[in-house]
Amino acid sequence: MAVLILRRGTLAFLLALSIEAQDSKTKGADSAVDRALKYIVAQQKADGSFPAKQAEDLYPFGVTAFAILALLTRDGPEPSIEKAARFLIESMDGKGFIAVKEGRKSWHACTEHGYAALALVEVYLKFKDTKKSPFGEGFLERLKAAAEKALAFSAEIQVKEGRWSGAWPYNTTNTAFHLGESSVGLGHLEALRSAKSAGLARSDEAFRRGVEFVKKNVDEDGRLNDHPFSSQRSPYVEVTASAAALLYGAEERETAARMRTYVEKTGAERLAGNLPEKEKAVWLQGGVQLWGVFHAYLCFRRSGDAARLAGWFEHANEKLRSTQAEDGSWTGLYGSVWGTALAVMVLEAEKGANLRFLQ
Repeated sequence: MAVLILRRGTLAFLLALSIEAQDSKTKGADSAVDRALKYIVAQQKADGSFPAKQAEDLYPFGVTAFAILALLTRDGPEPSIEKAARFLIESMDGKGFIAVKEGRKSWHACTEHGYAALALVEVYLKFKDTKKSPFGEGFLERLKAAAEKALAFSAEIQVKEGRWSGAWPYNTTNTAFHLGESSVGLGHLEALRSAKSAGLARSDEAFRRGVEFVKKNVDEDGRLNDHPFSSQRSPYVEVTASAAALLYGAEERETAARMRTYVEKTGAERLAGNLPEKEKAVWLQGGVQLWGVFHAYLCFRRSGDAARLAGWFEHANEKLRSTQAEDGSWTGLYGSVWGTALAVMVLEAEKGANLRFLQ
């Protein structure tokens, strides 16, 4: 009897230690995210935007979109969210294209637009049912109209016939030449997906075409062919992870499951940060690898099997927490706000409660 009591006591003690350790990790992640969000807010410009890569000011709309998404994961300060959303709305031209800045040329202008539209949809989705809007008078109505206009523009610029049907271009100039990779449309598709949950007007046809285009460019082994109609194949498993997450969100589970298997078999080492020496420098800089960690987690979360690679993501999260700068930031391929926002998305992906995009 004494042995049984001792064993029970030992099990209870070990369980308590396990819970305490888990609580400590959670608190560590929460503290890292709190510091990161304070850093992001402190970088906001007077016009509501967030700085992209400092030297070239690359991709201000995409960086601002991801800053918004990061702030929404933790009920970030509403004035900051409103200012950023206003910047995106005021950067919209008459057609609904969110990429208007004097003298600015962006190779990825349409890609930025897709994620900017997603950010506007997610802000509307989060606050549309609040009894008292935290924003200025009439802002939610303006936000709704702007989000729907941006979604309509996404549908307008999508290719509608021929072998590229369902694809999106990099930008609106010389689109036949700039159609680019099949992953370019993922931001547009995520925006259209979230729009349905928000009750916003969207083109179901554009969503269906886009999903079908992604599906037809998945190889037999589950890898996304990111360069359609060429012999070139992307060396990165990350693009497959992001497309698999989208297909799970679109309920295309059979194709998504094949892609998830490919990610699991070929990507675990890369996405855990075990990279060739020449790539290690960008793993924690908001580069393609960290982007892949986020989408891989999103893929497994949407599949209903997020626990399958728990150790993998725990390792990535620990690496992030250990490399956070004193000011709360992470460096980034497109600037520190980009890197920090992406790190927040990785650390918060497990919860997913505040954003349709994370579910």
